[in-house]
Amino acid sequence: FPLIAQVVPTWLEENQHHSGVGKVQQIIYLATGSGKPRNKKLDPLCDSTTVLAQIMKIFIETVYSNVKVEVVDSGIGVFQYDLNVKFVKNVLLPKLEQYRQSIVSS
Repeated sequence: FPLIAQVVPTWLEENQHHSGVGKVQQIIYLATGSGKPRNKKLDPLCDSTTVLAQIMKIFIETVYSNVKVEVVDSGIGVFQYDLNVKFVKNVLLPKLEQYRQSIVSS
């Protein structure tokens, strides 16, 4: 949380200086996931960062009511490069493009 408490206000301040077109909804995507446990008996979801991201979402949206936070879960295998690339290409980039298109068309 100390990092979030520093990064978000700085990001918002920078956006104010660079947004030349009206007021745009600020959005933060928090990518979450979990590693594959070495112990096969353990549930991979116990290692997930999703719950922490949900807490961060509550914190950010409470403190910065003008910011929307979306938690995007990449699933199991967060430490595998190829799975991360697929997640970015197939999930995260389409979300960013959809949001960008909504801004352009409004």
